[in-house]
Amino acid sequence: MRAHPEDAAEYGRIKTALAAADEHDRPRYRAGKAPFIQSVLRRATRERGST
Repeated sequence: MRAHPEDAAEYGRIKTALAAADEHDRPRYRAGKAPFIQSVLRRATRERGST
């Protein structure tokens, strides 16, 4: 995410919102982050393949 600071900022917002929703539900917290992480990883894979 160093190459995409906007992604880092969005990830921070997601984490903050999930933690605020229920700070004791770790599985929900992890599951809530997963779609964003997967999309970033897919894009990174595409970018790596296009160079």
